[in-house]
Amino acid sequence: KSENPKEAVQNIKNIDINKIPRNITDYLIFNKIGTREDIKILFGLKAIKINGNAIDDENYILNVKEDEVKVFDQVVRIHEDHYVVRKRFTKNQKQILEQKENEKMADIKKEVKGVEQFFNIKK
Repeated sequence: KSENPKEAVQNIKNIDINKIPRNITDYLIFNKIGTREDIKILFGLKAIKINGNAIDDENYILNVKEDEVKVFDQVVRIHEDHYVVRKRFTKNQKQILEQKENEKMADIKKEVKGVEQFFNIKK
């Protein structure tokens, strides 16, 4: 999907979301901090192969002891709990999420105000 798959492999300490090609919506991150593990953006690139098969199901549960994971045809050692799937949201999805967050915050503020008034707490 991407003309420049190399952009999609970045170092964990300084991921630059802007460098990830726009047409990639799902990417898998090795989130083991403190090692020199690279970040691999996998699902959008169809770059991940598990036991020789391309995986495009983000709900795939990795069997770390048995599955051989290859990224760009390089075998990669992934440890349990050290990877996570991130989704890039479209503008509309982002707006909806922010709207929901704001609604939640408004509800919480209302609740806090009610409690403050009830117990006569002054700021």
